Amino acid sequence: MDIIRFAVCVLATALAVSGSPAEPRMVLGPVDHRLRISGGSEAGPGDFPYQVALFADDKFLGSGVIISLSTVLTAAQCVDGVQGTVQVRAGIVKLDDKAAQTRDVAPEGRIVHPNFDANFLDNDIAILKLPYPFEKSDTIMPIDLLKYSQIGEALSGKSEVSGWGRTEDSTATDADVSNVLQLAELNIVSNTQCMSDYGAEMIGTKLCATGTSGTSTCMGDVGGPVTQSSGRGVSLRVSLVGLVSTSGKFGCGQGHPVVFTRVSAFYDFIEQNSEFLTNLQLFRRRNKRQNRT
Repeated sequence: MDIIRFAVCVLATALAVSGSPAEPRMVLGPVDHRLRISGGSEAGPGDFPYQVALFADDKFLGSGVIISLSTVLTAAQCVDGVQGTVQVRAGIVKLDDKAAQTRDVAPEGRIVHPNFDANFLDNDIAILKLPYPFEKSDTIMPIDLLKYSQIGEALSGKSEVSGWGRTEDSTATDADVSNVLQLAELNIVSNTQCMSDYGAEMIGTKLCATGTSGTSTCMGDVGGPVTQSSGRGVSLRVSLVGLVSTSGKFGCGQGHPVVFTRVSAFYDFIEQNSEFLTNLQLFRRRNKRQNRT
């Protein structure tokens, strides 16, 4: 599928680059939720059971990621300022699939990070608390998060992104998002490699990735999952590492890096604002028990 110009609601933040020179920060400009995967391929039923589509008044907003059957993560820019309810549609590959499980999330069920900056897209993450859980199935299930021990790791290597955004820059209207979920492979690189394009924007809660042969995220992909896999067969583990945030001032498939929100940088925010037990909570509880003995 075509690389998304602006990542749809995906979390992926990178570690801060120590000792990097202070540079003026570029304002990313108005958010365009029409981004979609460029240079990718179509997903099949059940390939991304943790991915959901977000709508308001039947208008597509972007994607979200199921981390528990009652909790969805998305990019703050997808839901910030939206009036009324946001409809979450799960278990679908096509946006117009009538068989979707749907949940309507009222404003009080949406928690945008308090330090979200719409200009620089810092802290681009939000939590949707569903009024009642999804029913688990082959096409609807939560994704794993990175383990607590991996929070401080400088992530690198292959990752997979998915979204319903545009498949090329030339697409002109909101209606031209991809009806079929698209997927693509990107390579997570150090923030240092992105400094020449983004400068001081590459702070420690963001991740940077590049694609090959015009592969990238695009408008409409925002809020979608960025994942990495480990193991194989029955031991295969797919973990959420980021959320699609933006490709900034550059178009889709132009060879420039794209930027994600790093989910593990926001475990405290997730813990404090949802019922989801993260690996961070489990780690803390284990330490408390050990300290009592």
